[in-house]
Amino acid sequence: MQKKSQIKRNILQFLDLMGISKYEFYKKTNIMRGVLDHETGMSEENIAKFIAQYDQVNVYWLITGEGDMFKQDISPKHTNALQTPVFFQKEEESFLVKHFEKERERLEAKIDRLNIKIHELEKELEQQSNTVQSKNLQYAPKTEIKQGSGFKQKPQSKPSAGGAHK
Repeated sequence: MQKKSQIKRNILQFLDLMGISKYEFYKKTNIMRGVLDHETGMSEENIAKFIAQYDQVNVYWLITGEGDMFKQDISPKHTNALQTPVFFQKEEESFLVKHFEKERERLEAKIDRLNIKIHELEKELEQQSNTVQSKNLQYAPKTEIKQGSGFKQKPQSKPSAGGAHK
């Protein structure tokens, strides 16, 4: 059985990272639906349609899977040693911003769930602590305080021979 071509695997990786559905991909590129699911390669025409629609993708990476997924901005305005990647803008928001916003929301939801669990465990711990304290009080020896001598065990009263206390 033939596996998917490097180009198809890279397109699928790109779509996944960007949060683009296959439906949206086919609609925007005018590539026939189902092409990415076939085990065969991709036509030059379909590759050209992909590159035309998603021009921020590094063609070398698309073909080989090596290097950066995105083109590097080599315009003269960037003179620092680290070049800034150019990201495709969609509805005035970069795909990466959307990706990290989704990740932030996912992590915030996880934090909320963990805070609820912490609160539940704190309540359970408090209940168990109260139970232990009440049992300790229930079984603690009764004491009386005598002046100058500290604590002394209070003698237990014993029933009289007739069963009544005096």
